Formats: sequence, C-alpha cells, structure tokens
Amino acid sequence: GTGGGGGGAAGTAVATGGAGAGTAGAGGAASDPLANCTWTLGTGAEIVGPAPTHDNSADLRGPALGDVPFAASTLRRAVPVKVGTTIAGLQVGQAYLTRSSSTSEEVELTIPVTNAGTDYPCFILAKTFHYLSPTGAILNSPMETTYLSGSVGDDLVAGIYSHTCLGPGETGYFINIQDTAGMPYFSGTTAIEVDLSFAPGMAPGGHLTPKQYELGTCAGIRTVRVAAVNDGTSTITVAPHGLGLGPAVLLDADGLPAGWIYLEDDQTAQLAPGETTYFFTEVADVPAVTRAQFFLDFDPPATAAPASAQAR
Repeated sequence: GTGGGGGGAAGTAVATGGAGAGTAGAGGAASDPLANCTWTLGTGAEIVGPAPTHDNSADLRGPALGDVPFAASTLRRAVPVKVGTTIAGLQVGQAYLTRSSSTSEEVELTIPVTNAGTDYPCFILAKTFHYLSPTGAILNSPMETTYLSGSVGDDLVAGIYSHTCLGPGETGYFINIQDTAGMPYFSGTTAIEVDLSFAPGMAPGGHLTPKQYELGTCAGIRTVRVAAVNDGTSTITVAPHGLGLGPAVLLDADGLPAGWIYLEDDQTAQLAPGETTYFFTEVADVPAVTRAQFFLDFDPPATAAPASAQAR
C-alpha cells in the first residue's frame, strides 16, 4: 500500500530477515538480527475494544511496551485543530502533543479522525499542516503535509491499495514528529491548522488483523513483535515492495495518546487465509504504556506468488 503517517518513528525497526518465531536463533541465518532475540518479557493478547478500522487494526493491551514512565501532566498537551478545507463525514478530534521528557520541546503529534459518513475516502491528506503559535505564526515548515494512518482501501483513481483510508465508522490518525532544535513545539503550539483532501475509494477484499504482541530483547535491545493473521477469505501480499509498515498509536490508562511508533515487516510474502506474519520494532526509550492501537499495511496478491510467510 502507499504510505501514510508522519515522518519518523519512536523506535528503530528491526528487519525480519528469515527469522522464525521463538527463541534465539530459531529459523534465522547467522546475519539475521532476530537470531539474537528472545521473547521472554511478556505477551499481550487482550482485545480492549472494537478495532479502530475493520480490515487492518486492533486495540490490544498487555505488558508495558516501552520502559519510560509516562506522566501525562508533564509529557502531554491537547490543543484544538482548525480545519479549513473539510471532507464530508470526517470528524477531526483535538491534537495531542507528546514528548519524551519534561524539558524537551520536540514533539510527536497524534490527531484522531473518525469517518461519521457513508463514503470510503482514501489518500486522506492534510495538505496544509501547520503548528501555530499564540500569535498565529507557523512554527513548522509551511509546506509540510501528512497522510492519514487508517484502514486499507482500494483507491478508485490510481487503482492501488493504500492504508490512508477510512470506511464508515472507522477511526484513523494523523501522526507527525517535529524535532527542530530551538523551536518551542511543545510549549509554544496553541493550535494545529489543516486543510484536507482525498480520493474516492472502496473496501478491499483482504484483511490483516493484529492478534497479539509480545516483548523481548534483540541483541540486548527491548523489542516488540506483533503477530498478524489473514482472517479474510482471500490471499494478500505483505511487504509488497520489501517493506510493510504498521503504525501503532500508544495509549495511556485513560485511552488517550501517549505517542506512536512504527513497526516493519521487510519480507515480501503471499499470506493465504489463516496464515500469520510478524511486524517488529525496537521499543527502548518508548513510553511504558500497556495499550496500543495497531494498524498494518497490505496489498492484493501478486501475480507470481513468493513463498508463504507462514514458513518464516
């Protein structure tokens, strides 16, 4: 699928290589970074609530994902979002600014967007994406744009899958990061300004649902692995261009954003109904929250099918 989300991630992704699931060295080559992984820090399999989207997400809870305590009073601010050009049916929530320490001005931004209409927009884009100061000055680059991280849809204009869509009743997120030294993004932002655009889409034939996450260490670095199952009725492609992405919005005990991360699956595979694949990322220096909304990317089956991901 064609990408979404903002620039950057809270953790560095770990390549899947050919590693199998389990203990160190299982099924992997000597150069495989996951050959030095052990998954002994806990497994989360509790589904907290309805999936944010219908074909590629889950709201899961379990052991703490990261290892950094999250204090909302000092590490998060909520500011309003000013929407200029709108999309019929889309409701844009308030923006949440989160940071890694009580002295940092660098921020990760999370804005929930819900489709309260009946259409299936894709390539949902904040073509204007401004951090505004109290005087209305733009703090970030005025040319910045950000795609929505949402459900997978079939774009009717370009004819491709994209995880920048929202079906009726679904919720996705604009996520973004700002880390320019010397700019008061956390303390000085009083509003976010956006103009929206989209292309018409429709629901795809496939599904890829996160079922559980587990935590371990890879070469001594705290890492999360998310198991995802094709619970649809058709074969799909995972990591169609050698890279599959999976944004995850981290949630605190109140269900409010505490930041976000990106996971990766970098082994292209055809996934038949019932088969499983895995997404990974490092989570050292990530908030120690026990809940996240995971979103994954997939494409329709390729003409020439590579080996199944179940064999990994």
